[in-house]
Order: sequence, then structure tokens, then C-alpha cells
Amino acid sequence: MNKLCKIYIRKIKALFPIMGKSERNFIKTIKINVNDFLADTPDCNLEDLYEEFGTPEDVINSYYTSVNTDRIIKRIKISKYVKILISIFILCLLALTIFRFYILYEEHQVFMQEQVFFEETVIE
Repeated sequence: MNKLCKIYIRKIKALFPIMGKSERNFIKTIKINVNDFLADTPDCNLEDLYEEFGTPEDVINSYYTSVNTDRIIKRIKISKYVKILISIFILCLLALTIFRFYILYEEHQVFMQEQVFFEETVIE
């Protein structure tokens, strides 16, 4: 894959709010078309790709006009809730870990205070 194609596809991928199977298939077809165009015209630049295929914003707009927006909105909401749940789970694990280290530290302090020291006295 050409470096110019990678740049163009990366700009398009950055504009997708979520990446599902249909979005990956859409990007795959664009990638094939861009690679074919670059094979035919090897001395083109990014502006030529914008003229041929459109700017990344135009490509994304054309994609979203062709798909069911209710399904996309539902997937965005679900992904938002999943991200929130994962964040809460990670925060709970972090809090439990910090609490566990605090308990271990307190136990260590008690152990150090209660440690018995033996002193040998030699009687002659």
C-alpha cells in the first residue's frame, strides 16, 4: 500500500465515531479504489486524491447518507455505555488495589512494631 493511500485512509478513519464491520468494509473498498488510482497515476499527490474521491469529510458524509442513521446512533449510544462501564470497572479495580496496598502497609507497620528483638547478655 502506498504511503499516500495510508495517509488518505487514516484521515478517513479518524472521522468515524465508531468502527464496525460495515465501516471496515467501506474503508476496504475505498482503499482498493485509491490503490488502483495510484497505480494508474503514480505521480499524484493528496490534492489529486481529494479531487478524485473527495475530501475525507465528503467521503464520510456520503457514507452516512447511504446507511441507516438510527442504527448508527444506537451503536454510538451502546459504545458510550460500554466505555462508561469499562471506566467504572477500572476505577473500582484501582480503588480495590489501593485499599489492598493500604491494608498490607498497615499490617507491615504492625509487624515491625511488634517484632521481638532478642538481646544476649553474657554473664561472666
